[in-house]
Amino acid sequence: VSIVMYSQNPADYRFIENKGQLADIQGNLIPEQEYYVNSGPLSTYFSTNGFDVVYSKVDDDTSTTDTLWRINGNFMNSHNGLSITPQDSSSFFYNYYLPQCPNGLTQVYAFSGIKIQELYSGISVEYNSTLSGYSMLFALNPERMPETIDIEFVGQDSMQIDTAGNLHVYTGLGEVLYPIPNAWYDSNSVSVSYTKAGNIISFSTANYTGSDTLYMEINLPTMPVLGNSSDNLLWSTYFGGKYSDWVNSAGTDSDGNLYVCGQTNSPNFPITKGNSTANLYNGDVFYAKFDSMHNLQNASEIGGNRHDNAIDLTLPGNNYVYIVGNTRSSNFPIYYSGNKYHSNTGNGFILRINKFNASLDWSTKYGNSGSGEERYNAITSGVGGNIYICGYTTKAYFPTIPLGGTNYYQGNSNPQTGFVLWFNNDCILQWSTRIGGCFGITMPFDIAYYNRNLILCGDVKDTTTDTFFNIIDTLTSFQNGGNYGGGNSDGFLIEIGPKGNALFDIKWSTYFGGNKEDNLRKLCISPTGIIYTCGYTLSDSGLAMLKDASSQQSYFEPNYKSIDTSTDGIIAKFNLNGTQLWATYFGGKYADYCMVVKFINDTSLIIAGESQSLGGNYFGTKEYGNAYYQDSVKKTIKKGYFRHPDVFIGLFSKTSEQRWTTFFGGLISDNVRDVAYYDSLLYIVGYTNSPEYSTLFTPGFPLRNPGYPAYMQFYLPNDISRWSGYISMFNLKVSFPVTGFESLKQADHSFSIYPNPVSEGQFLNIRFKDVLDIRQIKVFNILGKEIFIDNWEIIDNNTIRIKIRNLQSGIYSVVTNPSKRGSLFLVINP
Repeated sequence: VSIVMYSQNPADYRFIENKGQLADIQGNLIPEQEYYVNSGPLSTYFSTNGFDVVYSKVDDDTSTTDTLWRINGNFMNSHNGLSITPQDSSSFFYNYYLPQCPNGLTQVYAFSGIKIQELYSGISVEYNSTLSGYSMLFALNPERMPETIDIEFVGQDSMQIDTAGNLHVYTGLGEVLYPIPNAWYDSNSVSVSYTKAGNIISFSTANYTGSDTLYMEINLPTMPVLGNSSDNLLWSTYFGGKYSDWVNSAGTDSDGNLYVCGQTNSPNFPITKGNSTANLYNGDVFYAKFDSMHNLQNASEIGGNRHDNAIDLTLPGNNYVYIVGNTRSSNFPIYYSGNKYHSNTGNGFILRINKFNASLDWSTKYGNSGSGEERYNAITSGVGGNIYICGYTTKAYFPTIPLGGTNYYQGNSNPQTGFVLWFNNDCILQWSTRIGGCFGITMPFDIAYYNRNLILCGDVKDTTTDTFFNIIDTLTSFQNGGNYGGGNSDGFLIEIGPKGNALFDIKWSTYFGGNKEDNLRKLCISPTGIIYTCGYTLSDSGLAMLKDASSQQSYFEPNYKSIDTSTDGIIAKFNLNGTQLWATYFGGKYADYCMVVKFINDTSLIIAGESQSLGGNYFGTKEYGNAYYQDSVKKTIKKGYFRHPDVFIGLFSKTSEQRWTTFFGGLISDNVRDVAYYDSLLYIVGYTNSPEYSTLFTPGFPLRNPGYPAYMQFYLPNDISRWSGYISMFNLKVSFPVTGFESLKQADHSFSIYPNPVSEGQFLNIRFKDVLDIRQIKVFNILGKEIFIDNWEIIDNNTIRIKIRNLQSGIYSVVTNPSKRGSLFLVINP
């Protein structure tokens, strides 16, 4: 058994000398960490070139995983050959009896302060204990400036400096908060602020000339900041007013700012002063920007005398946000200058908004004044600030513009077709074409740009059998041109791009569906050119679309699980040349809709949608580490309420492995319309009429207030027929349990353990390189407590086997003792 004893309980935080009691996760000694402070869930280790903060989440709950998170703070360009010296003589000491020191280490002293002299020329640093924690104090000789000190942080998810000047360092287990430094010289206070360049934190002063010794003190954290939950839902707020509001689209920029748009009917919608051009609050467009600390920066309304709705937005990487949507207002604001394209005809609109001050820079309608309508569904951006828009029209005439050197161009033949528009970065229309067949209704719902190619998905609706939809097959592309006619609609995919001497031509296209109605709603493209698309279907046979990805990790559901006329979600994956890689049902017993797909980094895919299915075995929700998890809340309340949808969120690996899926919502109806991603933070937006309050059977809509300065709204109209928009944020870099043990490599030890991870009821094998001795093996949990194993089974002269039983899931250390020939980490999954 591991034992730690101390002479008495210190009343304050103490810096403990490392005499050999510290070991890493492999059991190797770490003498470079000369002192440390252990304050429970957060410990700090001190070396001559920096400090390391380690979060630990350890409990007795068998449903959770014990986890560690480490952040390194490195002093850049500091002197070499330094030493740490204690600042007092201590009477506090500890005695350690641990696997790494089996013979015991006695009288290990704990000091109230430690110091590094000449960290930089003329600059020293002290760490001092206080009754409430401990601090880092820099002393700078005259003529030395704080700008000399650079601290590089490594291991965090992200860092932000809030409007008050405090430094926030985010991890999957919580937040490390470093308050703004206190500084003084003689009896004068000095204003010091953090500056940030990537992962490097520096300091600047406003009223210090360098003529006296400057002292700069930072209170170091002793507890993690977890907000009001330990899961990865960090922020969740309503966003609206008195009447119905919908958040339809979201995006982020390179600075971590969040942009949203949608529709409001509320006279008290939270616009910022002076940014509204709306008239009668009869369904107006809204646009809003939140900074990286989730503080509302600006919000504006734009609209006319009738119904206006923003559907989608894009950020090309310049100073603007582009928004598309639909309007019925006769006086929708048209704004242009110079040679920018402008029109006041049609039902679709395009806005260009300055993302710094929310001013309207350019707006236009585009379409025809005849009977019918145009529906603008999606916008995307390409290189150089060019934007591309898709939608569909039911008007006999739509203003098309051919492009020289382009083979694909379609004029006004069938009034019920899709369309594609291309505007350059100065808002000049370059190309406008219809897209679709001769008779059917072609409705593109999403568009994506990749390396000069445009990919579109949507639906083709017709009851005739002679529909012509430009089906183009290649030697490699998935081709389903003969399967049309099942049900009232089929999905479609089409790629338009450079082909031969043409700038735009159809490279491949296909129907996508089965014997009944099929719909594709969203798509995205990974950085490596992999196309993902999603939607929903009623088809239960003739599904040429289904395809296993031939990987044991790939999620694959070949069975249509709906028991009535409800839909199932569908997800599919293609190469850019049209080769189908994977397609699967995704849903439960009742209606399910995959509404959003987003490739969020080089390894992960997000699917979001809506489900009327119950939880448990009826829908494939999956818990994962300390990630937020919610089962369906509709199943426990009165009959009929489960028909109101819950939002679902699913995380998949790039090999299509399902990692985490959860419901998200409250008592009544919850809907998702878009997701956005920045630096491990996932935003989901939509609308709900679920109240915030809990009932006897079910929780309210999941709200999370991270505190100042984040925007937070708890208000929702009492009338459940009205809707409120919402914005919610998850941290996707949570401490997920290792599934393939990819992050830990077996070192060159005298033994090996396999399989690793291992689950309850499985056999763990321990194999020595030479003749074994059972007495050489000991197992310790993450707290250093030895786990006694009495069910060894000798397989041969080099191998023993243990059946894992009655052990909590978590991380364990397998150590050779007393020969100290090595140690390995073992993960036990639930």
